[in-house]
Amino acid sequence: MFAAAKAGRLPITSVLDVSDHFRDETEYCVVNSLTTNLVAVAKVHADKPYFGLLQRFIRELYTPAYKRLGWEPAKDEDHITGLFRATVLGTLSFAGHPDVIAEAKSRFYKYVADPNANPIRADLKGLIYAAAVKNDVPFAGSATDKPVGTPPVSHVDHESAFRRVLQMLRAPDVSAEERTRLQDAVGRTRDAVRLESAIEFCFSDEVRSQDVPLVFTSIGQNSQAGRAMSWKYLTDNWKAVYARFKDAGFLIPRIVSAAAAGWSDNKKADQIEQFFTANPCPEADRVIKQVLEGVRANATRLSRESDPLSKYLSAKYPDGDGHKK
Repeated sequence: MFAAAKAGRLPITSVLDVSDHFRDETEYCVVNSLTTNLVAVAKVHADKPYFGLLQRFIRELYTPAYKRLGWEPAKDEDHITGLFRATVLGTLSFAGHPDVIAEAKSRFYKYVADPNANPIRADLKGLIYAAAVKNDVPFAGSATDKPVGTPPVSHVDHESAFRRVLQMLRAPDVSAEERTRLQDAVGRTRDAVRLESAIEFCFSDEVRSQDVPLVFTSIGQNSQAGRAMSWKYLTDNWKAVYARFKDAGFLIPRIVSAAAAGWSDNKKADQIEQFFTANPCPEADRVIKQVLEGVRANATRLSRESDPLSKYLSAKYPDGDGHKK
């Protein structure tokens, strides 16, 4: 169904109509597949005025499962139900569900205050860290008060989830699994100053070379601002980045993809193609071709779907995105 819409063989509005019938779905594999595809659609349309309405659609679709599963496991709950819960909570966080976000932030700050008294289940840590950083307190300092390195003068950022996650990453006893969760969370910030700091951290000596693609992907693939800043950093610092990673053949393609993939603009595809024509990267040739194909496919899809999707969602939600103004 989603593949047919992506290929232009089925209207995206028909896909949403069918998806709406899965509100009470209880099979995890079905909901997991639905989630992957819906989030992919949403990311293509993320910078459009109707994106908030699309988020509302997703919230309403997943709310019945949220009410059924909640945050706490039932006694003798099986592993699949835990995966189901994490998928639902993560999707609702992506869709801006206020209660889910508030609870995630509350659990995060209680945990950092006293991990022993307020533990977080391992299967929920990643989404809680990500939600807390993504929905962080506003940065109140200046652009020179970057949260990496010496503490900023801003007390607000001293209390931010972004800074707390960096502190947790710097703990000497952090496990490999926990490091992966925290590194992914760093890039979820939507604040320009923190994004700059996240990129600085990503390419610093604090991050192992093999972990750089994970952090850079989190920065580049989770917000429009992050994608723009990661692409700018890559192009501005290409010689240094290429020199550092060219001999680790599996790393440079992932770094390129982190900054170049996910766009929905033919002009950006042309810009990416021109850059790598002028700055050849044979180690990532295949990935660059895949990225260009994906960006142009996204652009075509956006051009085809934008107007009907806007009209569909506006008619479905004439009162707006459901958030209090």
